[in-house]
Amino acid sequence: MSEYKIKDATRQLAESAKSEMTIDSANGKITLAEGWFEKGLPEGVDIKTVKKVQTHNTQAFNALALAVGEIANEKVFVENPQLQSVRLDASFGSDRVGMTFERAVEDNNGTQHGVFSGTYTTAAARTNAEFKEIRQHLSDQAMAAIQEVMAS
Repeated sequence: MSEYKIKDATRQLAESAKSEMTIDSANGKITLAEGWFEKGLPEGVDIKTVKKVQTHNTQAFNALALAVGEIANEKVFVENPQLQSVRLDASFGSDRVGMTFERAVEDNNGTQHGVFSGTYTTAAARTNAEFKEIRQHLSDQAMAAIQEVMAS
């Protein structure tokens, strides 16, 4: 029994993924077999539905970028000429988006006007207690492997 709180479903998916991986130890490249993700979808969820949601998320992200930039240019920067940027943080279900639109940015090429930056962060990459356990498990596993190699 592991001291780490890793769900059985996660462990099963990990074992499934490992069996679908091709490893090139010479250059450290791991390739996952095409279709693995689809095979592991929960019952009642098909890849067509997943792709529709992913397409919607992309369209919604793009729409928010357009809306934030246009509101900044047409309203916010007009009403507050001193303001240099606007920021939006929003939920996409369990995921998060963050967007910044800057009036102008100086770089090596001079002044760039209307500079947008955005992030889309999945719940898995944020406050996910199981992912923290997995990271700790892998860190401990790596340390044990290094110590074993050094002891040889």
